[in-house]
Amino acid sequence: MQSTIINIPLSRLERSPLNMRKTAKLADIPQLAADIEAKGLLENLVVHKLDGKRTVYGVLAGSRRFAALKRLAGQGKIATDFPVPCLLKNDDEAALTEISLSENFQHVPPHPADQFEAFAKLVGDGLKTSDIASRFGITKAFVEQRLKLAAVSPRLLAEYRKDRMTLEHMMAFTITDDHALQEEGWFDQPY
Repeated sequence: MQSTIINIPLSRLERSPLNMRKTAKLADIPQLAADIEAKGLLENLVVHKLDGKRTVYGVLAGSRRFAALKRLAGQGKIATDFPVPCLLKNDDEAALTEISLSENFQHVPPHPADQFEAFAKLVGDGLKTSDIASRFGITKAFVEQRLKLAAVSPRLLAEYRKDRMTLEHMMAFTITDDHALQEEGWFDQPY
């Protein structure tokens, strides 16, 4: 398995027929595009050379990132020949399919508790909720809701991280900022 990281112009990329992701492949593209616009492309695409008359590369893994880059180019926010960092794979078709499955299968979204603590840290570092929303392509209301969850008692947050309560339970405790009252409502009630 030989691979090399190279920059490929966006205009020379297209979706690979070997990319395993077929369902909801364009989910949340505006959100991802906003994130890439704010922070740049944080993870390269995985590509292979496609057969044809000109040099074109198929996006094997990273089709959502690719779609977000195309969206940014369509909006004039990046050039159509924007250099995209890509891991070029020169494997047989079966190995390429396995690579696509592996890359997509291994992605795990962060736990919601990690997400709302990170939002709280960003606010603590001086970012406005509207800036966070813009940078991640989400609504200000979503950020504000997550910040309320970050203000719940650390003991309850620990329970949530251990899957001893649901997100709905956590949301119920945002009614008050009083950690003692929150904890009493969870720990001191007979079940």
